[in-house]
Amino acid sequence: MMNHAGTQSGWSPDGSFISASTLGGTETESPYTLDIASDGHVMLTGRFIGPTDFDPGEGKYFLSGYGSYDAFILKLTPDGLWF
Repeated sequence: MMNHAGTQSGWSPDGSFISASTLGGTETESPYTLDIASDGHVMLTGRFIGPTDFDPGEGKYFLSGYGSYDAFILKLTPDGLWF
């Protein structure tokens, strides 16, 4: 089985790299849409199967899907931290 993971990265207005992190678990995570709010928060939607860590930082926040694919909505701070 192929594992699709969500990766987010941060860049400054001048194009300098700031940070990167991954969302994921042992099965499939498929991010589909990304939107940046006027206050800089990032909204990400998609689907996942199985246990998935939705905290892009050092912490852990696992959700487990029920059945086939389950949808998710994730909000991140402008710095890319779990909100």
